[in-house]
Amino acid sequence: MTDSHAFLTLIEGESLRKKLFWVSSLRVLSIFALLGGTVFLLQGTRLSTLVNIRQILVFAGFLSLIPAFFYFPVVYSIKNLSGLVIIAYIQVLQDMVFASLLVMLTGGTSSAFTFFFSLNVIIASILLFRKGTVFGVSLAFLLILFMAMIELKLVPAPVWLFIFVMPTSTSSVLYNLTINLIALASVGFLASYLSGQIRQADIQKEELRLDLEDLRALHEHMLASLDSGLITCDRGWNIVYINPSGSRILGIRSKAARTSRLTDIIPGIEAYLQAPDNSFELQIPAQNGTNMIMRFRISPLRPRVQKIPGYVILFDDITRIKELEAKMLAEHRLVTIGKLSAVVAHEIRNPLASVSGVMQILSGNTKLSEQEERLVHIVIREIDHLNEWITDLLGYAKPAKGAFVPLDLCTLCERVRELFVMNED
Repeated sequence: MTDSHAFLTLIEGESLRKKLFWVSSLRVLSIFALLGGTVFLLQGTRLSTLVNIRQILVFAGFLSLIPAFFYFPVVYSIKNLSGLVIIAYIQVLQDMVFASLLVMLTGGTSSAFTFFFSLNVIIASILLFRKGTVFGVSLAFLLILFMAMIELKLVPAPVWLFIFVMPTSTSSVLYNLTINLIALASVGFLASYLSGQIRQADIQKEELRLDLEDLRALHEHMLASLDSGLITCDRGWNIVYINPSGSRILGIRSKAARTSRLTDIIPGIEAYLQAPDNSFELQIPAQNGTNMIMRFRISPLRPRVQKIPGYVILFDDITRIKELEAKMLAEHRLVTIGKLSAVVAHEIRNPLASVSGVMQILSGNTKLSEQEERLVHIVIREIDHLNEWITDLLGYAKPAKGAFVPLDLCTLCERVRELFVMNED
């Protein structure tokens, strides 16, 4: 409830401030127009009455300009609603007094300028709504009633004032008073109704404006929160908007991008713009000298009319994804090699085991000569060596961590020498 009241107060305060500026400007223009018209129309006249009227109107007009100009800095400096309301009441009171002076100097209740009271009631209704209407109608009626009482000599007044008031009968004064009262009541009723409608429209307009700002802020926040880049272009592929992620991925500033064409900041994309509403991958140079692999998705904006107003481009930097895919492919190949190695090991180790078993049986035969025993030992040793290679092949898919082991070079050289000797024999 408190938030709603504060919201209405804020709206009414800003609306009243604008209206006070508007009314103050209108008042200044009206006074200048009245002064100019008075001087122009009564110029050259020799009638003392008209001369007096002109002098009084010019004096009153210039006197009214002082507070009229004074309202501008006062309205601008006041920040709270109550202060603005007080200024509005003062303005209505001043305008009513000025209208009374003008009416009194131009014939009293029978003056043609009595419409100024109705005009001031409308202004009061615009400024202060229903309360202003009641205040304006009441004040205008009291002032007209006071003038009627002066005309009927029920209230003492200066003798010079009757120079401007046309002599008339009591019935005529009462008739003018009744007509003005009916006019003020009618104008007040209509002005009150219209001012209520205007007030409700102002509140709804402000609520819609705030909702639109919230929606715009939410839209910008959503676009800023996207990890993917987003670009909107017009029909000529001129960039209209780019989100922060898009600027970061492409390494450009948003302001610079919004004054460029899409083909200027993404080289090589021209070939894919001929058939929009598609997805593709493109390799473009990065700022660090390497190449980036980008995935793009171009979609036309869906308009309410047949003509396409522009396009939306979504893009991502998939360089890291491609690197991971290549690594996964290499690992898959290693897994395949490992499976193949297991098959090879199974098919080779079984015959080797048989051969190794036969050689061990032969080595136990005492009828073998020394050279034959040496050959059998060489065969067994090479079979063991071949088994070690098969084990290494099995571990190729999952390489073991290397380790340093001691090696007897004399023994290794002796084995190599034996192989060469056997080959010569």
